[in-house]
Amino acid sequence: MAALLSQTFRARWRAWLPALGVVILVSTLVGVSVLHFWTTTTPQMADAVEQAGTTLAEVRIAAQTVYVLTALFGAIALNVVGAATVQAERTLMAQWRLAGAVPRQTAGMAIGLVGLTALAGSIPGAILAALIGPPMVSLLNTMAGPDIASVPVTMHLAPAAVTILLTIGTCLLGAVSPARRAGRVPAIEALVATSPRPVRLTAWRWVLTVIGAITTGVIAVAALTVPATSNGMVTIALYLGLCLILTFHVAAPGLVPAIIRGFGRLLAVVDSPALQIARRSAVARSRISSATVAPLAAGLGCVGILVGTLNTFLARMRTFGVTEANVADTWIIVTVAAVMLTACSVAVVALTSRNREREFALLRVAGATPTTLGRVVLLEAMLYVVTALILAAVATLATTMTLAWLGYQAGLPFTAQFPGVTLAAFGAGAYIAIAIATALPAKKAIGANLRSSLSPE
Repeated sequence: MAALLSQTFRARWRAWLPALGVVILVSTLVGVSVLHFWTTTTPQMADAVEQAGTTLAEVRIAAQTVYVLTALFGAIALNVVGAATVQAERTLMAQWRLAGAVPRQTAGMAIGLVGLTALAGSIPGAILAALIGPPMVSLLNTMAGPDIASVPVTMHLAPAAVTILLTIGTCLLGAVSPARRAGRVPAIEALVATSPRPVRLTAWRWVLTVIGAITTGVIAVAALTVPATSNGMVTIALYLGLCLILTFHVAAPGLVPAIIRGFGRLLAVVDSPALQIARRSAVARSRISSATVAPLAAGLGCVGILVGTLNTFLARMRTFGVTEANVADTWIIVTVAAVMLTACSVAVVALTSRNREREFALLRVAGATPTTLGRVVLLEAMLYVVTALILAAVATLATTMTLAWLGYQAGLPFTAQFPGVTLAAFGAGAYIAIAIATALPAKKAIGANLRSSLSPE
């Protein structure tokens, strides 16, 4: 079995590049977080903390946001990519079933492929963390105090091993359920072309969605008892936004198709062939594309929540005459989170679009010109990004309005700041990345021979 997994991975390594890229990026960020925590346990840090007259808890608070967001969005990215990787190889699983593999063996090999991909990506990620981690950790230590910044930071075998194990374990957790489904894939799928399996709002997703909604309500009620202090207000508003992001992510198989279908009804009146093809394609693939939109919405939501909270808080401080603040760390976190989850969405598009060359070839047979196919790609990517922006905007509005309202209740000015320009800028970057990933199968269909594109594999 191990030999088969190794041979399969070597033979199809190009198909795994999107997943490998996401694993490398996430494992690098995980490695930086693990390295920072590891540094706080060293004797040198203990001496520096004692000389500075502070505590280890206060030192770790400086990186608490990095810990939370890396864990949250890293788990989302790795779970989504792990599931998409298994889904993209359903034909391979069917070939194994056709060769005589039982469901248990097929599921085991699917999990093994994901584990091998995670291992191949986490090792370079740990190496990158060893290179860029020390300066980043030193920057975080500087936030805790000038004396703490002098603590030496070097990567050791233990934090590197923890990074690799955390990355592999998270990928495998995301692949368990898809692997069980892959174990039951009919062998006939090895002989016929099939569409990607849609992501459904399963029972456990319903349960998690209800729990998320209840938790959001509890946080909103708890906001009424928050003391009139800046830290308490900011914390409760951030928790509310993050809880909404997680709830939207879990409920994406139900929310994303509903939003896209709503757009489809609005755009049905527009007389444009490219727009109508893109609309019908997006609606038809809405349940599949929820895996693309969900991480993108989480990334843009993180941008909106953090920047909106920062702008709202700074607007309040300006009423007291405070005009200067160091916000470089916030922008670093925002950019990293957005890039990480946009890369996850691009990887999902690449993994689930392998059968789209045939779809675009059929459009060519129906009379679509290359220009029309290009417009279809651009418009379809636009529908996905706009859907993600809507979900991100809801979480951002809830966060900024809550923070402004809490301050108003405490007698402070109502200074809600919605970061519309920032969201639009990051959304534009995500749109370019998604459009390029969606355009690749269209480009192949334009340049390939129609007979080979339409013939069964």
